[in-house]
Amino acid sequence: MKIVISGGPGTGNTSIINELVSIGQIVFHESSREIITRYKKLGHDQLFLSNPIKFSEILLANRIKQYKDANKFNSKNCFFDRGIPDIVAYLDYKKVTYNKDFTIDYEIGAVNTNKYLFGGFLQYDTNNNPTSYKFNITNHVSNIIRHDSLNIDLGLTLTSNIENSFVRKAYTSDLNKVNIPDASISVPFPVALYGSNIDESNLSNKLKLEVIYSEY
Repeated sequence: MKIVISGGPGTGNTSIINELVSIGQIVFHESSREIITRYKKLGHDQLFLSNPIKFSEILLANRIKQYKDANKFNSKNCFFDRGIPDIVAYLDYKKVTYNKDFTIDYEIGAVNTNKYLFGGFLQYDTNNNPTSYKFNITNHVSNIIRHDSLNIDLGLTLTSNIENSFVRKAYTSDLNKVNIPDASISVPFPVALYGSNIDESNLSNKLKLEVIYSEY
C-alpha cells in the first residue's frame, strides 16, 4: 500500500515522517528542499517564486520516480512525505496558471506518464502564447560524457503516447528500407517537421533547436 502524508507547513507531517523512519518503515522524503538548495548554487535564490512551473515540473518528476521506485520494495506499506496532488494544490494556492499537462493520469502504465521525466511540455511567453516544447536529454548527454555510453542518434517525432517505443519498416523515396517510430504514423493529425534543406517559402516553419545547459 502506498500512503501519502500530506499537509501544509507546520501541520506535523514531518514529525509523522520522522516517527515512521524511527520504527523502520519505508519512507520517501520530500525533495523540495533538495531542489531549492541545488538551484541556489546555480544562482536561483527561490526557484518556486522565480519560476514556479519549472520548479513544479522538477518536483513532479521526482515524485513520479519515487512512486515507481516504491514498487521495488517488498514491503507491505510505503510512505511518502507529500504527494503528486500537493503540487497542483500549491500552484492553485499561489494562483499560478498551468496547462493540462499537470493533470494527466500519473498512474503506472497510464498514457504519457513519462512525459514528466523526459519532457514535452509546451512553453509559453509572457503573453501566454505557445512558443516551444521543452525536452530533457540531460541523462542521455551525461551518460555519454561521464560513462562512455553509446552516442545514439537522437530523432524527433510526434506521438500521442510517449511510452510507444515500437518501430515499423518503411521505404524512402529511393526505396531504401528504414525503421520509423510507430507513433509517427499513428497520430490523428500528422504534422510536417521542416529540417535543414528547405526552400525560402518555408523558412518560417523551419525546426529550431535550442540547447539549455548549466553546470552539472
